[in-house]
Amino acid sequence: MSSIRFAAIAAAALLGSACQAAQAPPSPESASTTPAAAAPASQAPAAATLDLSQYVKADDTLLARKEFDLLGDGNPQTVLIVRHGGKDASQMYPCQLLILRKDASAYAVAASSDKVVECFFNEVAKNAKDLSDNLKLSKDSLVYVNQGEKSSTTYSFKYSSETSGWRLDRAESHYSVPSETSDDLDSYQETAAYPKDFALIALGDFDPSRIEDAMRANKQKTP
Repeated sequence: MSSIRFAAIAAAALLGSACQAAQAPPSPESASTTPAAAAPASQAPAAATLDLSQYVKADDTLLARKEFDLLGDGNPQTVLIVRHGGKDASQMYPCQLLILRKDASAYAVAASSDKVVECFFNEVAKNAKDLSDNLKLSKDSLVYVNQGEKSSTTYSFKYSSETSGWRLDRAESHYSVPSETSDDLDSYQETAAYPKDFALIALGDFDPSRIEDAMRANKQKTP
């Protein structure tokens, strides 16, 4: 065999081996290093929406709705004041204060009271269309002012991290009554504060009658 023919045969053999190597399937080791296709991203849960119909019925009146990050945790809470109604005009219906928290995809009542906002004997609140200005919100604090014709009573509540709930912090009342010594009116102020004048009272357990004696003990005449 000539040297030229031998060289040609050898070159063909080498070319065939290279083609087989290029077409060979990847080894298990090399396949394991191939990145897998990314799994589809899971959808985030739908944001919670407030369904007012749960708290404000057909005969009710929404007097205030405010949102504020009361606890400073980046999750604003919603505070409602609802005057409950009814067909029997002779009945007295309460005004309810509700603090709503947002949990994942739903709202829930964190605290409520039908004794903070006075509607039974307070003609101002009984006939009001909006009480938003009477409600003050700040971090760890909720203040409501019962504004009467010749009086006002302010209830201040604080959030307690120890009890993980809202408690009465202070009460202050201003009113005027006919003077016993003149034709003028005499003005008075009554106050009470926690823990000096009363024990812990949760917002849900609040009743003005529980602090009447404490406030009366701090009564003083004002100019």
